[in-house]
Amino acid sequence: MKTVKTYKFIYILMMMLLIVSFSACGEKKDKGSKEKDDPREADSITTEVKKAKVDSSVINDDTLGTRVDSFGFAICDDYVVTADNFINIRKEPNTDSEIYMVLMEGVDLHRTGTREGWTRVKLNGSNYYVSSNLVQETKVKWATPQDAEKVTHTVFIDPAKQIKALSEEEAIAPDSDKKKPQMAASNIGVSTGNFEYELMLDLAVRLKAELTKRGFTVILSRDSSTVEISNRDRALMAASSKAEVYIKLQAGKAAAETEGFMGFILPKAKNAGLYDKSNRLCEDMLSFMTKGTGKSSRGIVKTDGLTSLNYCTVPAVVINTGFLSNEADDKALSDNNYQADLAKYMADGIEQYFKETDEESK
Repeated sequence: MKTVKTYKFIYILMMMLLIVSFSACGEKKDKGSKEKDDPREADSITTEVKKAKVDSSVINDDTLGTRVDSFGFAICDDYVVTADNFINIRKEPNTDSEIYMVLMEGVDLHRTGTREGWTRVKLNGSNYYVSSNLVQETKVKWATPQDAEKVTHTVFIDPAKQIKALSEEEAIAPDSDKKKPQMAASNIGVSTGNFEYELMLDLAVRLKAELTKRGFTVILSRDSSTVEISNRDRALMAASSKAEVYIKLQAGKAAAETEGFMGFILPKAKNAGLYDKSNRLCEDMLSFMTKGTGKSSRGIVKTDGLTSLNYCTVPAVVINTGFLSNEADDKALSDNNYQADLAKYMADGIEQYFKETDEESK
């Protein structure tokens, strides 16, 4: 009898333990699950939360221009940056819409409009939306509407790399059997750990702002680092955009002591009709960059080994803005003030190039 009672007691005890265990598991799951809706977003935040969040850097619709498009958005053409972590980018401007992606703090976004607390941004060629109180103005000074009316020339800027490397191969040139991966992996700063794709996009945005203020039309190959565009396709984009020059910005990798600027263009034998203009553009840019920053130039390399140059149909250059394998270059390229100055010097060189070519064409 004692044995039977003992078994019964053990059985009951085990059942109770199982019930407690399942209960605890269910409780943990409820606590750990994350809601899709974000209480910080526009049409779900309270007045109290707004007051707590708002400061001089938060975007308000009423501070922007009055031009409105057919969708009711106040028209913009500038950049903003995510102001917090885990920011929802949605497919429509409301919290019921599907989330396209979630971004961390400090990501630059191309802003094209605002409406009722929502900011419209361009990502991978399509429109998406983020709550306006979750993005901030960047320090990049953008062009005014009056500046944009002074259009003179069209420049295509290609910030090198992207988050995803593309291992599938493409022909290195239109008539070549030689192939290379569509996009190599990004270089990484030896000291800062910053990625080439983000640094070059930041620099390209600053250069675009500087050139637009001077009356240029500027087209970027990408306004996000999440794109998947090969080197060949970026050059073909430049051709279809009717840009007058193609400029790729990159940050190389070499021996630790290697530093400074460098340019790349096609050899004259491969590019007779455009060689002189490509060489001049490269010389003008490097000249202003070295004089302005005090850094050295490693000169211009003539090569047919770069896919993007081989597919260009306009004067084209690749500008190495520094070496991320060099501590000094790496730290400089990660400094906002240095980037702003470098963008100005590059714009000076581009402007000088067009002054010279305009004068010759008269």
